[in-house]
Amino acid sequence: MRFQLLAGAAAIALGAASGASAQSVESGWYVAADAGYHIPKDIKATSSAGYDWTVSSDNDWAAFGRLGYRFNPNWRLEGEYGYRGSDIKSVRGTDSAAAQPVGLCKAGIVRTASDPTCQSPDGSIKAQTLMANVIYDFMPGSTLRPFIGAGVGTAWVRNKAYGQLSGVPAGAATFQNTRFDDTDQALAYQGLLGVAWEMSPNWSLDLTGRYLATKHLQWGSVTQNAGPVGGGVTDIGSFKGKYEDASVTLGLRYTFGAPPAPPA
Repeated sequence: MRFQLLAGAAAIALGAASGASAQSVESGWYVAADAGYHIPKDIKATSSAGYDWTVSSDNDWAAFGRLGYRFNPNWRLEGEYGYRGSDIKSVRGTDSAAAQPVGLCKAGIVRTASDPTCQSPDGSIKAQTLMANVIYDFMPGSTLRPFIGAGVGTAWVRNKAYGQLSGVPAGAATFQNTRFDDTDQALAYQGLLGVAWEMSPNWSLDLTGRYLATKHLQWGSVTQNAGPVGGGVTDIGSFKGKYEDASVTLGLRYTFGAPPAPPA
């Protein structure tokens, strides 16, 4: 699905070859704002205590703000702030036969053999990014202009989750609740693909696909006994994993300045 969204943006870009001519501003500063939809990839996380868990979160909205400079009809350089938020769907072990516990369930729910439903833990994954993007615009002078780009920067990813341990080791407290509320920062990089519609000399409408990935992030956890006194508390440690995400947005861009004078 992530690659289909980016491929769709590419198809639109390739279909832009028949765009009509337009006199746009060829250089200068610009500002832009984008909003759209993002699809986070499952986070495969390994803990310092030896547990392998997968954190799945919902597809949700994303937003970006950009400040850039067009050097000539083809090349642009921009700084970009991005926000991607999503609610957690599940936190599960990669192997149900692995050492207990094997994930998080919703806290406060009594499970029985006849009703073992885990339900989703509470929480969210929120990513904020600051990126420097280099963008190449094709087909100068066309109304529709495909573009490609690449960016590098930094990401802050907050893992906020709360739930009951799904299964506990022998001799441990039966009901234990674990909380993640930690933000870590890591190097991030992304690829961009899209098409711009030059609506007027200064205004453009950008359809952009982004694929973002980070280096390893680490989030700490705290576990407490949530039931009767007795039994030990299970320390699941801190978890390390990478954040990856695909998004498609529609944005409005304004370039300052005046278009070149028409030839005499």
